[in-house]
Amino acid sequence: MNAFPTHRGVGLPVFSVFLALITWTAGCNKDSAANADCTDNSDCDDMQICQADSCLDVECMSSADCQINQYCDTQNTPYTCIEGCAEDADCYAGEACNTETNSCERYGCRSTELDCAIGQYCDIESGLCYDATGEGHCASCEIDAQNRDNCAEGASCWLFDSDGSFCFSTNDCQPGWFCYAFSCYLGYCLVDCDPGQEVDACPRGYSCTESSGQFVCFSDCQWLEENGYLD
Repeated sequence: MNAFPTHRGVGLPVFSVFLALITWTAGCNKDSAANADCTDNSDCDDMQICQADSCLDVECMSSADCQINQYCDTQNTPYTCIEGCAEDADCYAGEACNTETNSCERYGCRSTELDCAIGQYCDIESGLCYDATGEGHCASCEIDAQNRDNCAEGASCWLFDSDGSFCFSTNDCQPGWFCYAFSCYLGYCLVDCDPGQEVDACPRGYSCTESSGQFVCFSDCQWLEENGYLD
């Protein structure tokens, strides 16, 4: 008599069939694990993802791998750079990301120093930059024998440079220079400022600086003039 019952008259014991099935299954699983490239992204190289146990090349892992005005789409077209944005960092300066349309939109100015041209202020409420007209920043000036200057109200003439020339009058100096205390000077108007005011004290390109106990909107006026920022 057999020690184990047979299956429907077949001579192979049921227990032997069970052992064979376990052995075959274990062998299959071992082979599958041996043939797999990866179990997660950490098993793959840079710019690869683990998908269906295989490492696949992708265009991007995050928006940092894409150009400006592009973002890495990990949903609809997995790990591909597409036009648009997912956050403000995907846009150029002066733009914000509309996350509903995934598009970069100009928001206007938010900062005088970052968003406006030299010689302009930022109107934060309107988002528009405007020229600092009528204030006389870095306007050329002269000082006469009575120490009077020709700057606008709220500004004063500052001596920026001397070429070492001896002079009796401005006619003895090169064009754009004036004679003061027998020397030829460059003079520019510097506008008074209050460093404690809430809005910008000076336009872009100028800083509210203390000099001789007076706060003025200071800049390298000669450089601004030579590079076309002054009329």
